[in-house]
Amino acid sequence: MRFRYQYGDKQTQQGSAWWLPKKDLPKHFGVNRLDSKNKEVKKLIEIANKEKKYIEKDKDFEENIEKIEPIFDSGGLIIGKKDRHILKPYLKTIKGKVKIPLLSFRKIEDIYYIKDDLHSLTVRSH
Repeated sequence: MRFRYQYGDKQTQQGSAWWLPKKDLPKHFGVNRLDSKNKEVKKLIEIANKEKKYIEKDKDFEENIEKIEPIFDSGGLIIGKKDRHILKPYLKTIKGKVKIPLLSFRKIEDIYYIKDDLHSLTVRSH
């Protein structure tokens, strides 16, 4: 089996994890970003947290039918993810006079997937 994107002379059979460096994933695959600042992602997290409480008590969860807009434009077979951090500088004013430079910090996930038309046979490994 040959991969579509060869990396040097290191191409081997299906299952090799090093055939494409992680930094090159966004160049060759689709990327969807899960960001907790996205209002639809916030809704999904709230629903999941409510449902978790019911699951822990072994009770049935009755969902409210809440409209959630699509988060991504496209999707496909997921091949990996990368946790990233976004740092944003800002100035905090203390007592209306002193400005202190600070950083805001948030975690996001980039999810890589095969965006092209694909036929796949996926086998569980364990």
